[in-house]
Amino acid sequence: PAFYLDKNVSDKSGDDFFTTDGSTDIKEFHTDYNIRRIKNENDTNIAVYSNIDFVSKTEYDFVGVKYHIEIPKRFFGKYDVEPRNFRMITNDSNSMKPYINKSDDVGVDISQTDVSDGELYLLSLDGDVMIKQVFREGGGSLRLHSFNADYPDRLISKEDTDNLVIIGKQMYRAG
Repeated sequence: PAFYLDKNVSDKSGDDFFTTDGSTDIKEFHTDYNIRRIKNENDTNIAVYSNIDFVSKTEYDFVGVKYHIEIPKRFFGKYDVEPRNFRMITNDSNSMKPYINKSDDVGVDISQTDVSDGELYLLSLDGDVMIKQVFREGGGSLRLHSFNADYPDRLISKEDTDNLVIIGKQMYRAG
């Protein structure tokens, strides 16, 4: 399973978050991210991006650095991820709720683009970026599954997989 850090909700509406000092500044929370953990040489500084821009059908750039977080180097060893292949992006959909919610930060390994049945991937379908659980189906087709029942599964035929770009396997989530 992927690593998960939960933000604490300070009120019943779910709109405010807090740090251990009682601050409700979400940017400040992310700046120190692991709840005021002391930074050290065993941390890796990772940018959290807001978007992905496609240069071509298969070439893309992560853009819009929102902030940086410190992730312990042991995370990369435990999950066999090279830091140079690790990207983080803020999710903009509730399609994977309750596992990944809107505004959660999601980390992906961009070197893992071969589909393993049932794993979660950051992907682009016809230019739309999304996180989906991917299942292999008969005849070479793929099923893109959302955990939220309000978002129906999408069946991608073998012929239509040309419109699908697997950006990376989900390895981390925080939110």
